[in-house]
Amino acid sequence: MRAKLGFWIGLGAISVVLGALLFQFWRSNEIRLDPRVAISAPQKKSLRFSHEKPAATDVGESVPQAMATKELKEEAQIQHHVDVLVSLLEQGRDSEFLQQLDRLLAQSPQQPDLLALQADYYYMKQNWVGAESALQRLVAVEPDNHFAQSSLGEIQGILGKFDESMKNFNDVLSKEPGRLEALYGIISVSELSGNPQVGIEQVKSLAREHSDIANIQLVLADILYSEGKSVERDQVLQDLIRRHPEEPGAYRFLANDALRRQDYKTAAKLAQESLRRDRDPETRNDALEVLKESALRTQNVAMARKIILLQKESDPSNETYDLQIQQIDQKQN
Repeated sequence: MRAKLGFWIGLGAISVVLGALLFQFWRSNEIRLDPRVAISAPQKKSLRFSHEKPAATDVGESVPQAMATKELKEEAQIQHHVDVLVSLLEQGRDSEFLQQLDRLLAQSPQQPDLLALQADYYYMKQNWVGAESALQRLVAVEPDNHFAQSSLGEIQGILGKFDESMKNFNDVLSKEPGRLEALYGIISVSELSGNPQVGIEQVKSLAREHSDIANIQLVLADILYSEGKSVERDQVLQDLIRRHPEEPGAYRFLANDALRRQDYKTAAKLAQESLRRDRDPETRNDALEVLKESALRTQNVAMARKIILLQKESDPSNETYDLQIQQIDQKQN
């Protein structure tokens, strides 16, 4: 059980500090990667540290009905408390939120949903010391919460605790080598600590060791782009498609590459292949951007207009799409 919050921040998503460093690897505007594990962007509306709960362990025996009923009641009670707390935040009643959260944590100091909410609040307020403390307690309670541990590494990087940060990232990668937050985290912290090649070489080493893990290969492709190694990047992405033909990220990366080469027909084809495989709204929008740009460059204005309308359906409050439609209509008239 995890709560919902009316605003968000993101690691890859990442903090303001680490995000600025990571941008050099994301400048192709394609690195949201596999939506199954990708980190949410800042505008996403859900809890940062509470959106992911470690899988339950199968102990091989049924839980007594009375115990199951008790656990369900306790979970429902916690959910109610979290809903109330989130409502207070959404109303800007921070003092009441903190008072109630402190009271609940005093009663249940190891309750993971409450710790996650506390970490969310401190992160949102850029209170890194408070966020670190809350996440340390959350990871102690949920050692298999790789997202929380990666986020702990991120915050320790912001605080200049580079050794501790790298330790957390590497611990996550030892258990889940394809964890995007940790992969980009080691690159960012290496940059912050003045040794940028350390993180890059570590990712390259992981890519050689785990050639079958799609996310690592996508991060490697992104690094190769930042290094200007287009041939090697293309080889990595083509190999990824052979190994994982249903991975949308590889098609999206190649579509962006084709767009940069002004090969609009190939860009459009690859973007369509990505869209056929992708169900995540954000990464789908990246592919739609390639498709739209290709249509505009080839004077297929009607297709470009249809794509903009599709984008507006998924993000109706984005006024950019209204402006784009107006510009297209003016040109047609």
